Amino acid sequence: MAQAANETPVTNDDNENVTIQTSHFEVAEQRPASTLLQDEVIVQQQRFDPAIAARHEYIGVVEELPGGFILLEEGSVHRLPAVSLPDVVLMPGSTLPMLLSTPAELSLLNSALNQPKPRHRLFAVVYQPRWQHRAPTRMEPSSFLQDLVACTAEIRQIRRQDDGSVYIVAKGRQRIVRIKGDGQLASQAWDATNNGYHMDVRVLPEGEVHPLPLPWRQGLAHWPAWAARSQDPAWLSTRALHLCRIMLPAAVHFSGGALELSYWLAANLPLGIETRVALLQCRSSADRLHMEIDLLQEIGTVRCGACLAPVARAEDVMAMTEEGVSSVFVNSHGYVHDMATFSVVNGMSYQGRPETEHCWFPGYEWTICNCQGCYTHLGWRYKAVQPGLIPSMFWGLRRPALSNETAVPNGSGRGLKHDSPLRRHLNLLIGHGLVDSDEYEEENEWRELSPSPPRLATLHMFMARMQRALGQQFGSNWDQN
Repeated sequence: MAQAANETPVTNDDNENVTIQTSHFEVAEQRPASTLLQDEVIVQQQRFDPAIAARHEYIGVVEELPGGFILLEEGSVHRLPAVSLPDVVLMPGSTLPMLLSTPAELSLLNSALNQPKPRHRLFAVVYQPRWQHRAPTRMEPSSFLQDLVACTAEIRQIRRQDDGSVYIVAKGRQRIVRIKGDGQLASQAWDATNNGYHMDVRVLPEGEVHPLPLPWRQGLAHWPAWAARSQDPAWLSTRALHLCRIMLPAAVHFSGGALELSYWLAANLPLGIETRVALLQCRSSADRLHMEIDLLQEIGTVRCGACLAPVARAEDVMAMTEEGVSSVFVNSHGYVHDMATFSVVNGMSYQGRPETEHCWFPGYEWTICNCQGCYTHLGWRYKAVQPGLIPSMFWGLRRPALSNETAVPNGSGRGLKHDSPLRRHLNLLIGHGLVDSDEYEEENEWRELSPSPPRLATLHMFMARMQRALGQQFGSNWDQN
């Protein structure tokens, strides 16, 4: 159980890592070397290797399937085996481990492995809210399912067990949408056969085009460069990475283009489930990066999705896998969990005794942690059992159980919340005279409207300025009517 706030650190004779509470936030701390007794042995510290968790070694020895992957042609129609997972939004490029044990799930595996190229080893992963999910099988589609964008997954690794169940590790590939047989969108296009559930899908285009040379772009229209770049994926990706360096320093371990970055941010940011669904549905990387930039400017406190109690801060995320600060894991019962890792949490109560069996992070023991206010299961606390392992303690929180909603009003920084790390960074710059607040507001007037096309956004800016001018001429009451 968490200790009281401002409690002094507790140590023991085994030089174990200890937990303290500072300003109501639970953090992991090690005893300084200067406090060691003379007869104690100094243990050499070793940082946890993120590649171990990314390999999902808790599954056991897996078979790597040979052959490369061929992208399906954009706009093409295919029939794929399908699975609906509660509270999991698979993004292209993300890893998905699964434990298949029911006849329908094993049929899905056989159907995917026996498909001809280019559909070989592919199946569709459809998001489904947990409250709509039908027990006992996750293969059965819900009547509440609507025309949501899904994602294809390619089986990359496989491990067959003695009891007949099969572990697989799949990789997200391309966005798809369900269609009817005549090519129209369908609210329910599932087909139950002897080989499990299948559905007709259309591969969605990514809307990516090669940028024109700069002299061509400057001569095509009278729009200034600062207005046109708001639709440039390359500029947007640079902007998003800059915000990450300010707000999420531990999350900046990425190399790739604008499209890959848009999916990487969607898969790694500590966002609620509805937000990630909206990110997957964006039609292009520019639209997705626009939305992620807005989220990066506003994200601050991470809250319990049930009672909105603050449980963590966005800047306290830490990367414990090669994929980033978030990853998907499967437990020994086949439940798939989407989890983000934090170095500091708040308001947790713990359930049960620590366990090391089937731990997703070798060298640690896990304990179930719940929200202290509403007892919702939020995730797990991990404490090192291997001497000298760093970090000595961290928390893995289930992203479907988290929320970014807040009752804090927006600050003066064009929609930046008072608890936003970017808002605090901006206040620091203004306080030291490095940024003029009036100039900042004027420069960000375009960014507030940047998701709109340039012509429409410019019209909005003109109307806003006209409204302010009329308000000054005819009185402040005009602007409020």
